[in-house]
Amino acid sequence: IVRRSMWLRAHERKCRWDEEKVLVPFEMTCTVRTFRKYAADWVGLAQLNSHRPGHCAYAQRQAAQWERLANEAQSAFDRVQNLYKA
Repeated sequence: IVRRSMWLRAHERKCRWDEEKVLVPFEMTCTVRTFRKYAADWVGLAQLNSHRPGHCAYAQRQAAQWERLANEAQSAFDRVQNLYKA
C-alpha cells in the first residue's frame, strides 16, 4: 500500500509538471501581449490628447514604459525558454 501511494503521488507530481510545461510558455506569451496592448492603448490616448501637451506627454511616457516592460519580458522569456527546451 505504501509503494502504491508513493507511486500515485509521484504520478500526480509528474502530471502537474507536464501541465506547467504547457501553461507557463502560454502565460509568458500572454504577458508580453498584454504589455504591448497597454502600450498601444496609451499611444492611442496620446494621439487623442495631442492638443493637451501635459496629457500627451504623460500618455507617451506610459506607452514607453509598457513597451519597455514588454521588451524586457520578451528577452527574459526567450533566454529562459532557450535554456530549458526539452
